[in-house]
Amino acid sequence: SGDRGFITEQLAAAIARTHAAGRMTVLFHNRRGHMHRITCRDCNATICCTACSQPLTEHADGLQCHRCKNRTPSPSLCPSCRSPRLVGRGIGTAGIAEMLHRTFPALRIACVDRDTPTMPSADIDILVASERFTASIAPIFNRPIGLAAVLHAERLVRNDDYRADELL
Repeated sequence: SGDRGFITEQLAAAIARTHAAGRMTVLFHNRRGHMHRITCRDCNATICCTACSQPLTEHADGLQCHRCKNRTPSPSLCPSCRSPRLVGRGIGTAGIAEMLHRTFPALRIACVDRDTPTMPSADIDILVASERFTASIAPIFNRPIGLAAVLHAERLVRNDDYRADELL
């Protein structure tokens, strides 16, 4: 679909049908932020936390470690080889919401995850949510849900999350 496959043509068509029917779409994804990790195209190094060595996640206000909560500004050069060719890998809920805004500019889209400071209004068309916030936000919506989809469901099985062993 032009957006690295996160929003497929089939999903976009299903969202459009759901909206035309007057129903809400809920998309679940288990990663927060814009991009899951930042890597260098030249040396393949991943930008990691200086405190705990976990890959940093790109957020609107810079990079954040989801393990120790360390924050740092987004670098313009690779710390390993000084190359300016940094690229984001993976995607988080905020990145998916941005893609949806480009694909469906007229629809009301909200993102709810641990980084969301306030709850969205009840009159939205598409909700992008992490699985941990589903039960707490479902009661605020007064529209029927017409489509619920899990993005990258295979990641739930082959999870490279540092907390994966805690979930078992």
